Amino acid sequence: SHAGPSSFRGDIMLLTERLMLAGSIPGTVVRFGGIYGPGRERLVRAVKDGKVAVRNDETHFTNRIHRDDAAGCLRYLMGQDELDDIYLGVDHEAAEESVVLRWLADRMGVKLPEPEPDNSLAKVRRAGSKRCRNDRLTAAGYRFQYPTFREGYEMIIRGMPEGS
Repeated sequence: SHAGPSSFRGDIMLLTERLMLAGSIPGTVVRFGGIYGPGRERLVRAVKDGKVAVRNDETHFTNRIHRDDAAGCLRYLMGQDELDDIYLGVDHEAAEESVVLRWLADRMGVKLPEPEPDNSLAKVRRAGSKRCRNDRLTAAGYRFQYPTFREGYEMIIRGMPEGS
């Protein structure tokens, strides 16, 4: 349950959050996982084009939220009277990276490339492996339109033109 930053960017974000919460104007922080959705389809296209492979090393957890739920939870929280200081804007499943990649490949009827010894095709990873939970957000009453990556990516795949 370590929530500290592991990069310079993380340090800046944490400092910004602390300054905002310590200010004279009441505020709330929402820390979003990876936002995906229409216009943010990089992973779907990489799998479809055979440009990403499952890593052959350690388990890696990822956290994401559909664009519509990111906007929806902000809209919902702005309408609440009592708020916590910080919420995690992630869906219900901290999904293992390989599970997401295999699900996408299966759903689109493509085969993932075999992993290479140097993981040169496994370029998806950007952040550390964390399992974030949205307990505060759901306890506040927000209901997800896309509770896991499956519902969200299904909508994206169905909306993609044939051959794209």
